[in-house]
Amino acid sequence: MVYEELDYVAQKSSKQVNWIFCDANFGMFERDVEIAKKIRQIMDEKGFPIHVALYHSKNTSKRNIEIAKIIKDNEGYIAIQSADPEVLKNCGRGGIKLSHLKTQIDYYRNNRLEVLTEILIGLPGETTESHLNTLITAFDLGFGKIYTYNIRMLLGSQYESEKYRKKYGIKTKFRPIFGAYGIYDGQKVFEVEESVRATNDMTESELENFKILHWLINFLWNTGLFKPILRYFQWYGVNPGLVLYKLSSARNHLLANLFSKMNKESMAEWYETKEEMILFYQQQKNFEEMVNNFVKLNFLWIANVYQDPDIMSALLKEFLRISKIEIKSESREFQSNWEELVKIVSKLICNDFLQKDFSYKDRYTGKALSFVFNDSRLTKRETIEVEIYRDKQDVAFCDYHLNPGGKKNVSLQNLVRFLEMGGMNKLINRVRQITNCSERR
Repeated sequence: MVYEELDYVAQKSSKQVNWIFCDANFGMFERDVEIAKKIRQIMDEKGFPIHVALYHSKNTSKRNIEIAKIIKDNEGYIAIQSADPEVLKNCGRGGIKLSHLKTQIDYYRNNRLEVLTEILIGLPGETTESHLNTLITAFDLGFGKIYTYNIRMLLGSQYESEKYRKKYGIKTKFRPIFGAYGIYDGQKVFEVEESVRATNDMTESELENFKILHWLINFLWNTGLFKPILRYFQWYGVNPGLVLYKLSSARNHLLANLFSKMNKESMAEWYETKEEMILFYQQQKNFEEMVNNFVKLNFLWIANVYQDPDIMSALLKEFLRISKIEIKSESREFQSNWEELVKIVSKLICNDFLQKDFSYKDRYTGKALSFVFNDSRLTKRETIEVEIYRDKQDVAFCDYHLNPGGKKNVSLQNLVRFLEMGGMNKLINRVRQITNCSERR
């Protein structure tokens, strides 16, 4: 029956390149291997989908690896939510074994595939210490992308129940759901999100203090912006999460002012009660402001950074300062690789979204480039010639959103929309080996 449904979707769809399977534990059953073979058949015969997102089960690493080989994933997905055994037990996920996850992660990494995870804040029994340890563990496990989320209280879920609210001292607040508002049949309509803001084990202030660190992980690690340097320090035994944690409390006055402003904007999103929020947005002026200007803060803050070159410069300078303190190495080899990596990363950062396409060749050591391409095999090569470039496709995408009809629009609002629509993938230029077409965006 499942195979017939997949055939139906393939025949009736508009050849969408991305398919998402919402089964939260794909791979739990033997039949999932056969389903994966059917998906692969459709991919080969139809030419789509190109990318398939599967949310793998947690303790069936052998079967998950078999499925990954069939689908030929270009990235893996394993949501750990937390790495603390007691927190996982409270969530009903106590059977998850990190050793099983490590086997699966190693498979992806050995095949040079990105593997991502999702982490929640405000779980039952979670403390500031356990959440920070979870973030650090995620880096140690080898996740290439680490996404962090607030917990939305869904009706009917166990955590939303009155029993759990009392047991764990859950306190919640309310805010609009991004994009979920408009006028329908003449009525103002908007959706309300209720999220965890404090528990018996974590105050709202403690929870909010992680907001900057979460943003830095997304901005500097997930996008790849500073990832080569962070990988380099990880090779020396310094966890990237700790470096970014220290960066989140930087004393540089530009960054301190930026982070203070971000915290205020984050707190201002929330309302004490659902009724208070509804009364506020039912007012015409406030409703129009939400429809026209309500944005996701992660995108807003990145847009702010790109509008101020001094902040971007301060961010890089402070990041490098903290990193060097953590390493405490004076060796000539370290210094040489360090300087070369900083040089490469500086060239990969896109400082002008409206720059024209370009291409130039350069040569770097295999050791430095091994952290750029995340490929330890390159360390065996003395030097490698690479091409650093911005292709016409990237230029066209940026022009379409930021220079429509030849009218330049890099306002804060438009930059945010650009990032939401895929501009996050344009934060860095491309690089590839001349003799081996490995590519990094």
